[in-house]
Amino acid sequence: LVLENEFLTKIISQLEEQVNIDSLTKVFNRRYFDASLESEIKRAERYKYPLSLLLLDIDHFKKINDTYGHLSGDLVLKELAGLLREKTRGTDILCRYGGEEFAVILLHTDEKGAYVAAECIRKAVEEVKIEDITLKITVSIGIASLKASLSKEELIARADKALYQAKESGRNRVGYEEKQNSSS
Repeated sequence: LVLENEFLTKIISQLEEQVNIDSLTKVFNRRYFDASLESEIKRAERYKYPLSLLLLDIDHFKKINDTYGHLSGDLVLKELAGLLREKTRGTDILCRYGGEEFAVILLHTDEKGAYVAAECIRKAVEEVKIEDITLKITVSIGIASLKASLSKEELIARADKALYQAKESGRNRVGYEEKQNSSS
């Protein structure tokens, strides 16, 4: 009976990992991100603490794949995921959001703290050297912070708009929703 319970516990753990973890980068996947962001927004609103979201996109990722091949592109994704793990706090929620995009849910973090975290990540990525890849790896990052009564979709849309702003401004930048609002 004990062996059966240990076996079932191991199987359940493996299934949870398959459902929630991106197989390439070993960080949480989009499914986990969607569920986590929804619940963390509710928690932040209930307990009145700040929450911010970073959306990161690897600049010119297609050029990496076209120049070095998809295996090298995969290596860049894995290396970036490892760097993001190092540069985020244990309480932050790091996820692979899409192809070459990552998301970080920053708990107990206001706009200013999110900007500091994003700049730290951006600068660290800029310094990364990946074996056999001579192209400089950079990321653009969009920041959005939770405001009263924002839905998950609205928060993501704001971060995505800020990411687009960073890309339009020349890439390897942090786009910040407040800057958008004040210049409009």
